[in-house]
Amino acid sequence: MNKYHLTNQILHESKDDPINKLMKLMSPIGWGWYGTDRKIHREVTDIEGREEYQDGNNWWHTYNVMSPQEVWKHKIGTCIDQSIFQQHWLRENAPEIETTLLWIQQYHTSDHMWMTFKRDNKIYYFEHAWGDRRGIYGPFRTLEDTVKQVYKWGDIQKGYQWKKVGTFKWKPNINSQKYLKMMGYDYSKEEWEDDAPDNNE
Repeated sequence: MNKYHLTNQILHESKDDPINKLMKLMSPIGWGWYGTDRKIHREVTDIEGREEYQDGNNWWHTYNVMSPQEVWKHKIGTCIDQSIFQQHWLRENAPEIETTLLWIQQYHTSDHMWMTFKRDNKIYYFEHAWGDRRGIYGPFRTLEDTVKQVYKWGDIQKGYQWKKVGTFKWKPNINSQKYLKMMGYDYSKEEWEDDAPDNNE
């Protein structure tokens, strides 16, 4: 498997190649989110006095899935927001490139979303939110092969589940709870399962 960097060649030499342009365009965008409290959050932090994971951190209480416009305005986004931004930008500027969003729950840790795209009938993985892994990877034979790569990077030994999201249809007020429910997040696989909220609520 090859990794392509902006400093080398990303699939094509041309600076005008849409994938090159997108990676460069996103260079000022960092990880985090613009919260419902109208603050920029650059890390998940505990809320004093609340020990349970779901109730006890700022992501759980202040996160809504950001629109592509919000990501660009605030130059920030989680893996969810950045993946949606990438897909939106390519569909607006290079609709000939087929894109698919994928999601993984790594048991006992967290979840991750990323975008894949096809070039010359081959699958590539576009990663930006995961800072130390930023780049384009591939080619891969199947979508699940990209899932296995993400799982490998997580260095997790307890299993995972994944989902082909395809296109994420953004709409306002998708908070953290609604998002995890949409993805089918399995709380029974987590270490804090006794404190997990009821998905049927």
